[in-house]
Amino acid sequence: MNTAKLKEFAEELKAIREEKKITLQQIKARTRIDMAYLEAIEEGNFNIMPQVYMRAFIKEYAESIGLDSKDTLAKYDLAKEGKLVATSEFVDKREEEPAEKPEFRDSTTESPVPMDKPQFYQQNWFIPAVVGASVIVVFLLVYLAFFKSDDEIVVREKPYQEIIEQKKQRFELNESNPDQQTPLKESQPEIKEPNLRLRILATDTSWVKVVIDSDSTSDFILYPERYKTFTGAEGFDLVLGNSGGVKLILNADTLNFKGIHKKVKHLYINEAGIKLLPMEKKSE
Repeated sequence: MNTAKLKEFAEELKAIREEKKITLQQIKARTRIDMAYLEAIEEGNFNIMPQVYMRAFIKEYAESIGLDSKDTLAKYDLAKEGKLVATSEFVDKREEEPAEKPEFRDSTTESPVPMDKPQFYQQNWFIPAVVGASVIVVFLLVYLAFFKSDDEIVVREKPYQEIIEQKKQRFELNESNPDQQTPLKESQPEIKEPNLRLRILATDTSWVKVVIDSDSTSDFILYPERYKTFTGAEGFDLVLGNSGGVKLILNADTLNFKGIHKKVKHLYINEAGIKLLPMEKKSE
């Protein structure tokens, strides 16, 4: 990361906030982001937490001071690459585009619309064309009514007794050849019912990622005194951004887990208990 450009980026955000007379306390009340993280953003200390939820905090900070969050994140990425970000480049999402001026026409310059009949009515060929088309339509109707009736398909209705005999023969054939009868469908494998219920309770702001039964994935930011509940059949793969700020409850039993404040932890939880997993290292 380019520390100097990130510092300039942070100072620009702070200057816009102060210009709009918005306090950090107001942003905290609106977003419920911890004051330490808000101060870190304005000081340019963007390494205080993993980038996944640092970007989420920058997004909410930008929206709180009236900036477009997508543009702000794009400028954050440019600052990391060492490119200058000017104050004028920030877009306030509350600015409105000027309305287009209505265009007025001078009625005195327009030629009057003639009230006469349309031009094609005045052509000499119009009446003969209509008469010719009418003759063709009448000819087609007569042809379809009198000459196409011979092509009609007649469907012979089977006698009732013949239908009874055919069904009787099929019934006798099935009884004499039981091996040729349609086999029963194999029973479908049982779908395992979800019997695990995990509740994640936040005591401090934390980013959380949950993978349920190695299939369904969800990631979110959990704020203090908030919780989310998940159900599964096999287990839960968890990544906790602030492992010291959450409590884990499985099937109404509080798990024996003690995280570390502002430290990332990777866990797997199933009916056997809780297991600590290594973190996957990603290059920036």
